[in-house]
Amino acid sequence: MNNRFFFKTILLLLFIFTVSKSTEIVEERPNSNLLDDKLNYKNKNKLIVDSKKNFSSNESLKFSIDTGAEEGFIYLVYIDKTGGTSLLYPNSTDEQQKKGGNLNFPEDFGGRDIRTSKDCKDCNKEKTTIVVLLSNDPIENIQNMNEEELIALNAPKTHNSRDFLIKKTKSHILIHKFDFFVE
Repeated sequence: MNNRFFFKTILLLLFIFTVSKSTEIVEERPNSNLLDDKLNYKNKNKLIVDSKKNFSSNESLKFSIDTGAEEGFIYLVYIDKTGGTSLLYPNSTDEQQKKGGNLNFPEDFGGRDIRTSKDCKDCNKEKTTIVVLLSNDPIENIQNMNEEELIALNAPKTHNSRDFLIKKTKSHILIHKFDFFVE
């Protein structure tokens, strides 16, 4: 009887410890937004983007992407303030092929010069958001997706049938959102 009580007590303590650790993780990220929560936190340390945090208006956009050991089809998507998107890469003239490792934009992405700009007239700086997606399969219709649909690409697929779940999870997608400011 004592062993049984001891075992239950240990299980209860482990449960409380696990719940308190989960709460601590959430508290460490109080300034996160929906896109951060759904994308970056899950994929932390798998797809790394290195960029300046501040650009001048009309400056060439430059950043690097490290996919680690992953290789796949890369998409660069600009997200506007309303959740609308514009596909920066690939465009209709780019030959889509798998990429991986350390990549530099724009050199490794067709060399297209994209200049930064801001829409606000009386502000000091304006936030710009770009999402980088790495997929082992081409993503159809990505140029027509909005912010919510991009997030849904990374959402776990669930269904009553185990076979359906396995088939739906075969397509591996890494997503990383990064912000910078245009002054």
